Amino acid sequence: MKNKFIEYHMNDYIEGIFREAIVILDTNVLLNLYRYSKATREKYLEILTQVKERFFLPYQVCQEFYKNKLFAL
Repeated sequence: MKNKFIEYHMNDYIEGIFREAIVILDTNVLLNLYRYSKATREKYLEILTQVKERFFLPYQVCQEFYKNKLFAL
């Protein structure tokens, strides 16, 4: 029955997404690390460390990061 009425069990579905999803960051997420306070930056990096096994950084994001890094400082 649970499979038939999945809309009534979204919490299980959402929890599964958070446990299994691939994490893909865009350029702004990386550039914003320079703008955050030290405490926020450390917490953010701690969270990224927890998902490092499912972390993916596209080539385009890296390229844009290096291109715009000086403007973010």
